[in-house]
Formats: sequence, C-alpha cells, structure tokens
Amino acid sequence: MNLQMVGYLREVAAGELAGALPYTDLGYFQYMILENAGAYRFAHFAAGENWASWDEGILFGEKAQLRWRKRRVGAFHLVVITQEPNLPSGFTLWGTAQPVSSNETSAARILLWGERDDTLEAWVEGRLPLKLHYPLPNNPRKRGTRPALKVEVLELIPRHPSPPGRFDPSPPPVLERYLGIEEV
Repeated sequence: MNLQMVGYLREVAAGELAGALPYTDLGYFQYMILENAGAYRFAHFAAGENWASWDEGILFGEKAQLRWRKRRVGAFHLVVITQEPNLPSGFTLWGTAQPVSSNETSAARILLWGERDDTLEAWVEGRLPLKLHYPLPNNPRKRGTRPALKVEVLELIPRHPSPPGRFDPSPPPVLERYLGIEEV
C-alpha cells in the first residue's frame, strides 16, 4: 500500500520560511499555488520565489505536497505529506496516510474554472473578468477541454489516537493531496 508520512512545523518566522521549506531543491515539486489578500498565482514551481510574501501556499508534485499558512501572530505553520520514509528535519510526525479504502477510487479530480478560448492559449469563464492561465504540461490543446487538478484522497492514521469516548478536536482524518494538473 502507498503509505505516506504526514508532518507539521509550527511558528516559523517570515525570515526563516525559505529555509524551512523542504524538498525545494530535489525536484519533488512541479507546481505551486500561492495566495495573499491581493494576489493569487498558480504556476510551475519556481525555486527562487519569495515565499514569505505569500500568506499561504501549496507546493506539489507526484512525490510530495507542502502547505503553509500565515497565522495571526505573523508566523507560519507548515504541513508536509511525503512518500519519503522519514520526515524532513524539524518536522514533527502527525501520522501516516494511505489512500482511502472504499468502493470509490482514491484518485479524484477537481475541475478548475474555464474552458479553452478560441486561441487555445488560455481559459475563459464568463463569470470572471480575465483570461485564466494554468501550468499544464505541453500537450495537444483542444477546444472543449477543462483543466483539472489530480487529487489523491488519503486517510490519516494519527500517531496518537484519542482514547475511545474522548472528544477529539483534531481535523477530520481525510486529507487531499494534489498530484498534478491535466486537461480532461
């Protein structure tokens, strides 16, 4: 079974964020989604990005996913999901994760906004006043296709489960891990 490690790192100062992001020099990430109050960026991974200028972000690819979010105190919290047998230095083990076991597949897709425009160079969505550009692999482009995120749905197996009958304030034990983007 495809068992993955899930870890977290808390209270990372903005000046230390770039050094705390694991795997950025190993080719593990192919894509990035970056957000703050005034901007949004979905692009191919770029190692030289100023990560601390974004309030939250997701770096992802086939081997790992890394998420971070700026908290009210100004520090960042990070969560990593990796196929590596050990977590990156400084990360605390939250648990392991495995693809959900059900009659449904653990792989899914999230359709993104828009359909190809007439030039086949961008996507348009009538409700949004701009052309959308997604970091798709170079492949034949066709009208009528939709961009979609490939997603793996994982079940979290916590490191320290709560005793039976006790209230557990932790998030639901299901994680979504982005694997890539494709046209469907």
